[in-house]
Amino acid sequence: MTAPDKPIQEQVNRALNIFRDPFRDFVVRRLRTVRGRKPADVIIPSLRGQASESALSARARGDDVRNMFDVGNFYFIVRDNWRDLFEDDFQRDRSVLSALSQIGNIRNAASHSQYGRDVRRETAMSRIWDMADILGTINAASAQAAVQEIWDDLDKMRGATPAPAPEPSPAAASAPKPAADTTQPVARRSGRRNGGR
Repeated sequence: MTAPDKPIQEQVNRALNIFRDPFRDFVVRRLRTVRGRKPADVIIPSLRGQASESALSARARGDDVRNMFDVGNFYFIVRDNWRDLFEDDFQRDRSVLSALSQIGNIRNAASHSQYGRDVRRETAMSRIWDMADILGTINAASAQAAVQEIWDDLDKMRGATPAPAPEPSPAAASAPKPAADTTQPVARRSGRRNGGR
């Protein structure tokens, strides 16, 4: 739960909530491509501590696999299944693993920030940019746009001007574009709005 005196933490939590469901759905779609194994059986070895125990209980109850993992688990699931399930989706760009790890870290910082300090703006902006970048890669354009709006809101809080739109990938630049289509995904690692991490 965020306090009104932590506006950046509030924005981070908004971005995480938007990021969570499309990325979770993407992971589940990929897990369902594993022949002979149920998605829960693939993710449970990647979960840690209490998350693993909760997932085992959820599997025993027959719960939906989507309810067995959250943002804090994304890194471990993707890392443990990188070669078999995820590397092609991210064009073998392992920097997505670092981004997912850092997104998990800021999730923990925002969720457990009981020490009276807000999340650092620069860190929040970098992680929110990573979320938008990943959402573009997995073709979650509406969620990407919503997360980019949060980044813009944080940027305005800082007093800076809105950032330019991310550059398209070389493949996207050469592909024919339909007229007035704003749902095209942004290529992975297309650039940083705030000048780096």
